[in-house]
Amino acid sequence: MSWAYLNAMEGFYPNLVDYFSTLNQLWPFLAQQYTKELLDGRGLLRSLIDKCVRFSDVDPQNPPQVRISALALLCEIWLTFPPYIEQND
Repeated sequence: MSWAYLNAMEGFYPNLVDYFSTLNQLWPFLAQQYTKELLDGRGLLRSLIDKCVRFSDVDPQNPPQVRISALALLCEIWLTFPPYIEQND
């Protein structure tokens, strides 16, 4: 699952705004159908959080649109799994 959402999707959506926006649209389905897999510690949730934080950071290489879309996905993840975010900051 990690490979599909972290690597394969980047190939389909090389534009990071599209990548984060698509993941944001898929997030409710993923969170509802694969809660156990996301929380089991295999890295998908942690990797998504790390990627969102990395691209939402104020960095001249990250245009505002990328930062906004990464932050929007991070907010959705936080709303879905607040204890995970708060315990693993």
